[in-house]
Parts: sequence; structure tokens; C-alpha cells
Amino acid sequence: MHQTTALLKSIPTVKAAMFAELPPGSELRPHRDPFAGSMRLLTKDGILVSASCSMHLPEDDLQNILLTSARHLDRNIQLLERGGQGPDHPVHPAIAETRYIKSITCRLLPNS
Repeated sequence: MHQTTALLKSIPTVKAAMFAELPPGSELRPHRDPFAGSMRLLTKDGILVSASCSMHLPEDDLQNILLTSARHLDRNIQLLERGGQGPDHPVHPAIAETRYIKSITCRLLPNS
């Protein structure tokens, strides 16, 4: 069993998780359906943690996908926290591609 799967199974409050393993040379295009699907599972004030370790999906794009997904469901999001890579994955200031690990934690709110 993959370590991530084992970790997720040990957290009883996790309802769903999605992963994508892409072959070399492929391109990850923005898509909202997996995020909208996860948001549909959340109750009012539900917390969603979305993460990506692809340099092809900048943090701003991830945030926009989350916002678009919430709007598609007639909901709003409140950004609670942004995460990034630890010191074992250093970011070089002159090479944007080295900032590839990112996460956004948000609360899903009803549209007011």
C-alpha cells in the first residue's frame, strides 16, 4: 500500500482524496471537476486541503481553480492557510520551477 494511502486511511475524518500520476512529458491542465467533486462532499463550513507538487500548476492557478469550483457550486471559499515545501526542497530565487510544492487550505461557505 502506498504510504500516502496508508496515512489517509489512518485519519477517520478524511472522506475522499484524489491523486494523479502523470507520465514524463505530459502536461497538467487546470480542471475543476475533481475539486468541485470534493467540495460537494463538504458540509457547511467544511475544510478542504488542496495540494499539488507539479511545477506546471502555479499556486495562483490552484487558487483560481478552487475559486471557480466553488462558484460553480454557488459557494464561496475563505482562504485559511497556504503551504509550501520544506527546507529539504529548497527554492532557488532565480528558478521559478523549484517552487513546485504548494497547498491551500480553505473553508467552504454558503454563497451570501
